[in-house]
Amino acid sequence: MLSIKSWFSNKTTITWIDMKIVYIASIRLPTEKAHGVQIMKTCEAFSENGIKIKLFVPNFIFDKKRQDAFEYYGVKKAFEIKKFFSVRLIRLGPIGFFLETFIFFLSVIFSSDFWLADYVFSRDEMLVVFSGILGKKTIWETHTGSYNFFARVSLKTSTFVVSISKGLKDFYISKDVNPSKIIVAHDGVDLDDFQVSLSKEEARKSLGLPLDKKIVLYAGRLDGWKGSETFFEASKSFDDSTVAVVVGGEKNQIEMFNKKYPKIIFIGYRPYKELPLFQKTADVLVVPNTGKDNVSRLYTSPLKVFSAMASGVPIVASDLPSIREVLADGGNSVLVLPDSPEALFEGIMGILGDETKAGIIAKQALSDVSGYSWKERVRVVISYISK
Repeated sequence: MLSIKSWFSNKTTITWIDMKIVYIASIRLPTEKAHGVQIMKTCEAFSENGIKIKLFVPNFIFDKKRQDAFEYYGVKKAFEIKKFFSVRLIRLGPIGFFLETFIFFLSVIFSSDFWLADYVFSRDEMLVVFSGILGKKTIWETHTGSYNFFARVSLKTSTFVVSISKGLKDFYISKDVNPSKIIVAHDGVDLDDFQVSLSKEEARKSLGLPLDKKIVLYAGRLDGWKGSETFFEASKSFDDSTVAVVVGGEKNQIEMFNKKYPKIIFIGYRPYKELPLFQKTADVLVVPNTGKDNVSRLYTSPLKVFSAMASGVPIVASDLPSIREVLADGGNSVLVLPDSPEALFEGIMGILGDETKAGIIAKQALSDVSGYSWKERVRVVISYISK
């Protein structure tokens, strides 16, 4: 039985007294990848809902990146981060990743916090399986539709499974997973992070961006399934009054794309806490996910969707089942045919050419996103578990 002395809920707070959770993540922290933001914000939200939570991450030897994760992500120090010995072996491929994760877990089990926790929470199916073998109650948060050996064991043995989209839940139901153990909780956003006091012009001046052009902005990684190159191709059709700005990407990627698309302004990777200011400079934000990848088409719940909704800037996004779980064409966004530079260009021009429509869409998105805060997301999980 869970160590629960009290449970109560109202519009402002949910408290679970004496409940202890350890969130185990075999990642480098901070990281430039979106999962770092998601993990930190989830832990913060659990804490704000009255849960006693601690985040366990590796302390990789020879890792020179020692930045403070709370400062890096702009997260309140409402929970504790504990680091455990491990060795960075991911370059060795799947075997290296397994060994890296296993070494980290061996370090974790020497912590009394692990054994005192009521639940072990993780995005990593291996860590969930290892914890379950030791008799811990587990919550697996799944993001990509993985169905490897460890995923299949996690689906059977986890106390609960948190799915970031309905499409992902449906996929696992098709694999005969009990629907009652799967909680759908889309990703979220911290609305306070996006309260930028500067005007669009002031934001552009502070970042050195053009004051006399329309800015269409993409923020995120430059990996194929994100659809960034569809946006790059669409930007070839922009006239001199409009410029594409890209925030994100690794140095080698930017060098390559800069040669191919010289008119695009590539900013490079910036910390998550700077994203609201960059979005403030834009006239349109794009989420051009590909439809050629199942994770993108069916399972994902992109953080950039929620941050874009919170920005007050109109959104043009790919018309995909995963995206339609949150965005609606003509309501809070413009949805276009995925993987089509021509369709993306037309969608962008439709927004830039109609200020009234742009204002209505942006206002509706800002209203809709209030239901997707990190705190509300965690309340969904807690409420489900409590039943």
